[in-house]
Amino acid sequence: DSFLAKLQTSDGKILWIKQYGTTEGDMAFAMKYHDDKLYIGGIYEEWNNVMAVNPSNGNIVWNSKWYDNKEEVVRALTVGEKGIYVSGLSYMFPSSFDQDIYVAALDFEGVVLWHHFIGTQGDDWSYGIDTGGGKLFVTGTTQGIIEGDGSKISNEDGVILFTEE
Repeated sequence: DSFLAKLQTSDGKILWIKQYGTTEGDMAFAMKYHDDKLYIGGIYEEWNNVMAVNPSNGNIVWNSKWYDNKEEVVRALTVGEKGIYVSGLSYMFPSSFDQDIYVAALDFEGVVLWHHFIGTQGDDWSYGIDTGGGKLFVTGTTQGIIEGDGSKISNEDGVILFTEE
């Protein structure tokens, strides 16, 4: 199961703990506070998952599940002006033989707007995502060479860039 705990910043005292779970594997890996909601990303009922939670009591406002594949996992989450962005790893695309990066955008109601997969012949993972200047930045690791904007981005340098437009 996954959980959310609310603590006081002054002394760390636990104010409440909320547990979210099913009989399946449920895990939370990323969280971001924005406009009086907490957005949490991970796995819920073996589905890729982002949920919006009321920060005052931990109650779920909405729960968005997609891609019924326990091997596709939200590992990072951020919030921009136009939506919620997640990245992670997947066995689904472009091949089923290695782990690949995926990036997705959701609106503020939990509807998936778009998703992309980035992969090489080796394993690729994303553990970080953030927005800035109308752009979306994704970071992680690769064991191959990622094709970018006409140039090859090796595992020694480079950033994959998406726009929030």
